[in-house]
Amino acid sequence: MDLKNRGSLSQEQKNIKPRIDDIINDFLSGDALNNALNFIDYLKDNKMSPRWSATSTWTVRHKSRRVCVIKLHGSA
Repeated sequence: MDLKNRGSLSQEQKNIKPRIDDIINDFLSGDALNNALNFIDYLKDNKMSPRWSATSTWTVRHKSRRVCVIKLHGSA
């Protein structure tokens, strides 16, 4: 991927701040996708919704503390 496309993805995500559920299908498939969606559901059930923080990156917080960062790599 060239840098021009990388910049446009970054700008697009910065403008819309996508939910991880909305774009995870672009990065994962099969068992990896199912495991990731189950993990995201677990986080939400425990009041730790992933929030967009940078290009293809979401931060998970619990009681104002960052507990993990989810980064998606691949087709992006």
